[in-house]
Amino acid sequence: MKALTACVAALAGLYLAVTPGRAVTLQQLSMDDLISQSTAIIRGRVLTSYTTVNGGEVLTHFKVQVSDRWKGVSADVADIVFPGGAAGAVRQSIPGIPQLQEGQEYVLYLWTNRAGLTFVTGFQQGIFAVSQGADGQLIVQRPAISEMLLNRGGRPVAGTPVRLRLQDMSTRVALVTRGTSR
Repeated sequence: MKALTACVAALAGLYLAVTPGRAVTLQQLSMDDLISQSTAIIRGRVLTSYTTVNGGEVLTHFKVQVSDRWKGVSADVADIVFPGGAAGAVRQSIPGIPQLQEGQEYVLYLWTNRAGLTFVTGFQQGIFAVSQGADGQLIVQRPAISEMLLNRGGRPVAGTPVRLRLQDMSTRVALVTRGTSR
């Protein structure tokens, strides 16, 4: 009976290893990691979205009107890509993929692949909504990451919400990109 139980457990483990999971596991990125791993960091407002199909893979594109550039990118409008979406009769849903809201302003940490497609660094970790605080200051915030996060040692860690003044984030980006992180 022990051999049968072990065999079933091994087969279940193999099945889970080769089939798509229901969640995404992300490496926890510090603010400095986000800055250094991103090829571009922008502040902008989402104008519109559309989908494309590339080799059977559905991609959702968000056009973002760039109002400020902190690193990289010189375009006035950025095209940010997320895997998944609906295009005609093809629908692909990928757990853990964030979405942007049309009309919302964000600070986005981005990276561009060899094919020229631009993605958000660290999925949800690289998306910060911009709003006005009670004191009139612009703030950036990100809710706690709901997906599984692993620290550098591979141990699970809790995602925590982030909220800070836009000016403080801008200053941090400038310090890290100049190589003077604290």
